Amino acid sequence: MATGRGLMLGEAVKAMAFAASRSMTGRATGNGEQEGQAAVSTYQSLEPIGRNEAIAMLDSDDNLAVSQAILRLALHDPDGGWVTDRALALLENPDPNVRSGAVTALGHIVRIHRAIDTDRVVPALRELVNDPIIGGRVEDALDDITVFGGRS
Repeated sequence: MATGRGLMLGEAVKAMAFAASRSMTGRATGNGEQEGQAAVSTYQSLEPIGRNEAIAMLDSDDNLAVSQAILRLALHDPDGGWVTDRALALLENPDPNVRSGAVTALGHIVRIHRAIDTDRVVPALRELVNDPIIGGRVEDALDDITVFGGRS
């Protein structure tokens, strides 16, 4: 039986993977449903991914694959700086699901590594804070930076 930090980190990764597997652009309508894309209501495991596979997914035209790749990297790749670079590049993607996945990935990176390049990440996120689709996720990521990474 795992104890201490290992158990906490494992449970946190499971919780983050569940949250990340839900609709990235859906907004609550007040009646328990989601506006926009349908929410995924079941747990989806976001397993570790090798860099070659991740790069192929990130370079694909499949927006779901791109979003899953950046989230899998954020949760499992040991080099937070390398993943941060990829997530920042995806903030320019025209698809809101990809941008949302990138924003969520940045929040995961700072929570897991307890550090992030705030000089680049914070201004990039602030550019998106008023985005009507992903603004809430951007605010969450900025909060994560304040709590886990030092500032926002």
